Amino acid sequence: MEFIGNKSIYFIVSFLFIMNCGNNNQKVYKQFDSIDISTTQFSQEDESAWNGGPGFEVYAEQLGWETNHDVISNGSPNAIKGDTITIRSVDRYMPPTFRAIGKESRKQLLSLLEQNTYEALLIFNPETFRFEPELATHWRVGKDSLTFFFRIDPRAKWSDGRDVTANDVVATYKLRIDQGHGDPTTYKSWDESFYEPVAETKYIVSIKSKQKDWGTFKSIAEAIVYPSYYLNKIDGATFLEKYQYEMMPGTGPYRIDMNLTSQENNGIVVFNRRKDYWAIDESRNIGINNFDVINFIFIDDDNQLIERFFNGDYDIYSVSRAQWWNERFVADEYHQIKRGLTQRLKVFNFKPTGVSGLSFNTKEWPFDDILIRRAFSHIWNLDKLMDKLF
Repeated sequence: MEFIGNKSIYFIVSFLFIMNCGNNNQKVYKQFDSIDISTTQFSQEDESAWNGGPGFEVYAEQLGWETNHDVISNGSPNAIKGDTITIRSVDRYMPPTFRAIGKESRKQLLSLLEQNTYEALLIFNPETFRFEPELATHWRVGKDSLTFFFRIDPRAKWSDGRDVTANDVVATYKLRIDQGHGDPTTYKSWDESFYEPVAETKYIVSIKSKQKDWGTFKSIAEAIVYPSYYLNKIDGATFLEKYQYEMMPGTGPYRIDMNLTSQENNGIVVFNRRKDYWAIDESRNIGINNFDVINFIFIDDDNQLIERFFNGDYDIYSVSRAQWWNERFVADEYHQIKRGLTQRLKVFNFKPTGVSGLSFNTKEWPFDDILIRRAFSHIWNLDKLMDKLF
């Protein structure tokens, strides 16, 4: 990825319990859908741990729960916190809503807003190809290969200070399948893929898939979670209206600044970094979420994109053509680059990109003929493409 920028700082349930009362303030817990263990008596002080509360880690491995303790942030530990960055949104106009669910929500910016405001149960790290904790510390796949269990981190808090619980996962699912929000792609896919989640305990939730598929665990694990104590008061249609330009409390590192966000002059969306973010000191967040303020602006005129960038209206311009990188955005053409006010930088990451190219259906004419396929391989004048285009 190549871009030029105006700033010197870059940011680039595993189990269900049947409980029977016992003598001397003890309870008997029988576990099922997990490894076989003998019925065991636990004191009341252990009860919270066995229900997913503090101390759960003591029993997790014994009961077949998974986690990932080898989390290394994709950010730089040397990154400096603070400052403001202004980014040109890929959307030309301010989105018609701040909702990421419901009609009119198919905007790339809305996905960015949601990812910075809310969190999912797990993170899939594209560099290590492993799941990492986010709202959930542990997870497990049931014996039926259809039921997924997650243990929510008891430390996780919404921005108003309330606990994140299993009920939040249940309420979020109910919103997604509610036809009132007007997005058939969402409510059909979720209703066809999963049964309603079950809040087994305060911190343990189970979700059963309707079909065995390698992608269902990833889908539910990476789904954003919303606060149940807001969603339980409304249905899909009310959500559509109430949260057109509002956002519920989130668990993420940023919150939208409604006082500075404005629709004037084609709009600006302002995000402030939360100093009270519950996971601010977690290893997965080292070197990321660095800017105190993130501004998203909207430019609907392609001719203004470069002019406004060099005027300092926004801070990063991504160069999409190699020819421009080599011939247009150079010191001889722009005094800002020559003076070092604007810097040309290449930024590398290890996130895999999607495959692009041409594919032949070798079962159909004429591509079932290897000579035809070979002819196509000779059509491309690679030297000319490299010289004139790339």
